[in-house]
Amino acid sequence: MGIRLLVADCDPILLAGIGTYTSGTDIALIGSASSAQETILMIAKHAPDAVLLSVRLADTDGIAVLEEIRRSYPELPVVMLAVYDHMPRMARARNAGACGCLLKNFTREQFLGVVRRAALGQQTWSRKQTRRIAGVMTASLLEEGQEHPLTAREADVLRAVVLGYTNRRIAEELGISYDTVKEHLQQVLHKVGVSDRTQAAVWAVRHGVA
Repeated sequence: MGIRLLVADCDPILLAGIGTYTSGTDIALIGSASSAQETILMIAKHAPDAVLLSVRLADTDGIAVLEEIRRSYPELPVVMLAVYDHMPRMARARNAGACGCLLKNFTREQFLGVVRRAALGQQTWSRKQTRRIAGVMTASLLEEGQEHPLTAREADVLRAVVLGYTNRRIAEELGISYDTVKEHLQQVLHKVGVSDRTQAAVWAVRHGVA
């Protein structure tokens, strides 16, 4: 069974390119939307397996639409579409539940890979995006004077836990050893007063760390 894809973007050239990329593959472009209301209506009508959502729609900010989608369809994979990596916006999108971001100069191979992984419920953020988003979030916490008991590296590990990464994946993303990840995670659990990584992830979201 193929992947049913909805694209929310008002760029006809992009839509034509996606139509070409999906031709003859397991991905079926079931429709496109250009506004917030149209996006929500088409999700309800067509029940897509994944959505590509522009960070800027004709009538509103795409991240506001993402937040609305999350309220009604919490499990629906949504990948943001952007012209360039604007890290504060990407951090907002990740916090709002986006499973990745595709820049609009994507290749066919990048497009197909991201859509397929998203439809399987996987995160599709690149390593570079993950590192840069983590940096933005840490800086934001410092600027806003938000306090939490974690070191910057412990916060990095916790944000990766929120993304659903395994300890080995966290080690690869952060460029540290597997044992170091385990040590950081144990410190996180101790400092925030929880007993497992799921509870730690919940704490991170509630306290603005992720």
